[in-house]
Amino acid sequence: MQLIYGGKTDMCHPKFSFPSSFNITHSENHWANAETMAEYINKIIVPYIDSVKDEKDFSIRQKSLVIFDCFRGQITDEFLSLLNKESILYATIPPNCTDKLQPMDLSVNKCAKDFLKEQFQQYYANEVTKQQEKGISVEEIKIDLSLTNLKPLGAP
Repeated sequence: MQLIYGGKTDMCHPKFSFPSSFNITHSENHWANAETMAEYINKIIVPYIDSVKDEKDFSIRQKSLVIFDCFRGQITDEFLSLLNKESILYATIPPNCTDKLQPMDLSVNKCAKDFLKEQFQQYYANEVTKQQEKGISVEEIKIDLSLTNLKPLGAP
């Protein structure tokens, strides 16, 4: 799994020990870009493909297929060259179909997004409850939604 946080340095990453197989990275706006996609291919996709080829005793020249949405910021000439070098074919999902046709969105990403929503809802409900128990009126309740407080919710 690759997690992309918003920021310019590693300081924007949560203070949490993720599994070694995760690629924790960042971009200024937390969106995938040419750099994060190259990391994704080199640190996630290629090692996975290599392990499957080893396990199944496939030829190292055996082609692989990856499926991406059609976000142009990800599909650059440099990126396509990297895929070609690694013998990886690619297909793109038509616009507005990612949630229906992208395997990762239907499996891993959906679970991750559901988990994050649940973590946020629990955090918010707990904060409201704590403040109500202190006698703070509903109109006066303030929940800290700073990234410092929210980032750790996704990495329990």
